[in-house]
Amino acid sequence: MQTVGPDIRLDPLQQMNQVDGLRTRLVDRTAITCAEQGFRRIALYGGGVHTRRFIRQPWLWRGVHVTCVLDDFTEKTSIDGVPVIRPDQLHSSGLGVDAIVISSEHGESRLYQNALLSFGDSLPILWIYGKPIPVYEPGPQGRDQVIARLLDAGRSRADAEWLADNRAERHDASVGTLPPARTEIHIRRYTLAASFAENARILDIACGTGYGSALLADLGAKRVMGLDIDQACIDYASRYHARSNTNYAVADAATTKQENESCDLITSFETIEHTSDPSAVITEFARVLKPGGVLVISTPNDLGLTDFHEHSLTSEQFTEIVASRFDITHELGQIPGNEPVEGDLPPGIFSAQNAAIKPETLLATAIKR
Repeated sequence: MQTVGPDIRLDPLQQMNQVDGLRTRLVDRTAITCAEQGFRRIALYGGGVHTRRFIRQPWLWRGVHVTCVLDDFTEKTSIDGVPVIRPDQLHSSGLGVDAIVISSEHGESRLYQNALLSFGDSLPILWIYGKPIPVYEPGPQGRDQVIARLLDAGRSRADAEWLADNRAERHDASVGTLPPARTEIHIRRYTLAASFAENARILDIACGTGYGSALLADLGAKRVMGLDIDQACIDYASRYHARSNTNYAVADAATTKQENESCDLITSFETIEHTSDPSAVITEFARVLKPGGVLVISTPNDLGLTDFHEHSLTSEQFTEIVASRFDITHELGQIPGNEPVEGDLPPGIFSAQNAAIKPETLLATAIKR
């Protein structure tokens, strides 16, 4: 039986006397573990107060979707819109999950034993407060470690070597081919965009290996089209991140070959700095997005020119380019780190008006006029 969780040991009874912030951090550590292991769809076991409090966050911050709640006795049919079922109904429910998370402070040991009886070796079981066994040490350190992690995740030898050899520009955050802090900073942009994804037709432009397109597809999108200029990325995405509601195709960001006003949401992260004409890219985004549609976009904060970047944009330049075709609703910044910075935003993301923090990445959400 594979049991995974954060490397913290605390008696559940002791948690009652801890500050509330510690409880939240422990749940968040478990969410980070889920994301690092590729457990993007989870079931919370336990239908009590603990689950009601943590039914949405911090899971969504980490790109993890609570598919259902498992409860042995409850007569409730849902908690905050998430279906509640008995453990013996999970396999027949069609609600595919990657792992079970025990969601209880006081009954964790009992629920863990029940989970073992119900699921045996068929699913990983994660503790929040109890004794865990981590699956991976933090972050691959080099080519061999990246290849080993990719092979362990079911990638072919050829694909693992390709991704390891191109890891300066290509990565798969669902596997964790970058150190955790780097992986998280990419995932959080997609979790920010996921708040607009429900039943949306989405273009993920410069989708890379497709992990973000798949994440949006799993979190309620009607359809996701992942576009990238690199055929190798599209081939990889099609092999490992295909869903019933995803498609992948080769296209340039400035000439997507999509129909006018054909999508509800565009995500494009770390893209425009790679292009010869960022304004032309923004014009193309406006062409394919329906009126009132949403753009979620990012670029490095005045990083300087590199072998890969044709432009180095300041906050003012980034805002000017996006505002040429869109009404900006939120100007945001992003830094690495696991602590929430501001309100309900994912960890590391904050308002650009927060002058106390210099962003590593510039983010914006905008609406087509």
